[in-house]
Amino acid sequence: MDWILIGKLFLILFLVVGNAFFVASEIALTSARRSRIKQLASTGNKSAKIVQVLHNEPERFYSVTQIGITLVSLGLGAIGMVTLTQIMDP
Repeated sequence: MDWILIGKLFLILFLVVGNAFFVASEIALTSARRSRIKQLASTGNKSAKIVQVLHNEPERFYSVTQIGITLVSLGLGAIGMVTLTQIMDP
């Protein structure tokens, strides 16, 4: 294996992790209980206050995560296809 191919494989791994980040953040916000977030925000928890803002404006948050998922998936498809073709081509 040459170094360029190894670099492409690491890029594919990075894009898969990026995709997982966007999906996980979307699921985390969806599954967070509003009552618990409100309770934590009232005690001064900065992270809970941020999550509370995101809960109040879900359209913005979900739009950003969907754009992130789409862009990362496009990059993954483009680079992954070329790389796998290069690996499998005798």
